[in-house]
Amino acid sequence: MLVSCATSARSGGVVKVWACGDAGVGAAICEVETHPEGLSSARLSATGDATVSCGGDLALCAIRDAAVALRLGGDAVAAPGAPRGVLRCCDFDKSSRLVACGGDGGALDVWDCKRKRVVRTLEDHASAVTCCRFDASALDVWDC
Repeated sequence: MLVSCATSARSGGVVKVWACGDAGVGAAICEVETHPEGLSSARLSATGDATVSCGGDLALCAIRDAAVALRLGGDAVAAPGAPRGVLRCCDFDKSSRLVACGGDGGALDVWDCKRKRVVRTLEDHASAVTCCRFDASALDVWDC
């Protein structure tokens, strides 16, 4: 499968999941409007059953339901541990249980999706975090 994200004036931010096979990329199998103001990043889980995207806040989508299952940050979460500032990047770890996200606040938060809470915050950037990726071992997370 392949995931893509796009922003339009009409629908805001849309995440699409595409079927892939020997013949290449086929039809979209899932489409979810995730962020009304547009989005900047989307990733497909290693298990192939979810996407995570950010466009100000963080949206975790279940592919089978084609709907947002969990939203973190922005106005949706006012609880302690909510992401600080507009989010710009996100990534799943190899188990698809952890999600890293960073943005304008200059910090990188690692969320446990099952427990719906931050398990680690990495703060050492002087400006916005624009990219983050877990490595293949899921022991390290890289950010820039």
